[in-house]
Amino acid sequence: MRNNVFFRSATESFSEFRTQLKLGERYRDTATGFEGTATCITFYQHGCERVTLKGINKNGEIVDYGFDAPELEHIDSTTLKKTPVEVIEAKTGGPHDRAPMRRR
Repeated sequence: MRNNVFFRSATESFSEFRTQLKLGERYRDTATGFEGTATCITFYQHGCERVTLKGINKNGEIVDYGFDAPELEHIDSTTLKKTPVEVIEAKTGGPHDRAPMRRR
């Protein structure tokens, strides 16, 4: 039997983590003022909770940044809604655009 904390037996259970944060909702980082939608919540071994926010930076680019969960404030509880997308019939340029070659 090993006496090291880095090794666990198959019968040992892992910790269960819970959070008040919800994916798809909007949050603001109090330190930087960055606003975005929560796309990932990560729990680390020693209790650190990190949240990835997807938003638009000052240059208008879509970016992902990670923040400590206690530093975030909830700003909007409406989750992302699915909107219908118009399907446009267009050629994709794949191999189906060419007629099959004849064998000699």
